[in-house]
This record gives sequence, structure tokens and C-alpha cells, in this order.
Amino acid sequence: MNKIIKILFTIIVIIIIASGITYFYNVTAVTIHFLKVRDGEAIIIRTPHAVALVDTASLLDGKRLLDYLKTNRIRSLDYLIITHPHPDHFSGIFFVLPAIKINKGLYDNGQNIDGLLNQDIYRWYDEVFRRDQNYKILKTNDAIILDKD
Repeated sequence: MNKIIKILFTIIVIIIIASGITYFYNVTAVTIHFLKVRDGEAIIIRTPHAVALVDTASLLDGKRLLDYLKTNRIRSLDYLIITHPHPDHFSGIFFVLPAIKINKGLYDNGQNIDGLLNQDIYRWYDEVFRRDQNYKILKTNDAIILDKD
């Protein structure tokens, strides 16, 4: 019983400290939205200073993703990150990129897709996403800090 009381006391102290920091330093929470899509993924990460979109779901869900962004008043993104070039993770870019401004960068893992460029979806991905002037390859130990510049 004594151990449980110590754990509860520790949790309460942590909550009080976190609340104080939030109040005195006007820190707002980081929010992460895992969007319901049929295929693939789409995750929005919001901090007080940046918004990132990780993956854009499939082509079938691209319009739903764009509608979600607009409904939540996301008119621009700081970062658009594609975890890997599979159509169920990147195809939504064909809805997002024409409608949403990307402020800082487009990223993926740089996986070689040369052998797939005979397929329209991969060729378009290469032309629209990878050839953008703000495109960068993320490598092991790279970090994107979602904070003030």
C-alpha cells in the first residue's frame, strides 16, 4: 500500500509541475491526429510552432484527407513526410500538394523507385514530389525539430 501511495504522489507532482509550466510559459500541447483511412496512413502532428503531415494515405483517401485539413483550418504545412514510397502512403499528395502550401520541406526515405517509373503513379510521385526544390531524403539519425526556427 505504501508503494502505491508513493506512485500516486509522484504522478500528482508531475501533473502539478506540467500544469504550472503550461500556465506560466503559455505552452500548448502537441497534438497528434491519426486519421482514419482505408489504406495506408495519414498522421498530423501539431505543435505551437509547426504542423507536419506524415503520409497522405491512398489515392482513394486523398480527397478525404484534404477535406480534413481544410475543416481543421490547416492551409499550410511546415513539413510533409512520406515514410516510404508505396502508393497507400503517398498517393494522397496529388490532392494535398496543389491545395496546401508546404513551407519548409518535403521528405521521404529516398528508396530507389527507378524500376517502377514505368508505372504512372510512381512516375508522377517522382515528378511532383521528389523533384520539388524543397525535397530532401531523411536518413538514419536525421531529426526534424517541430519548434521555432
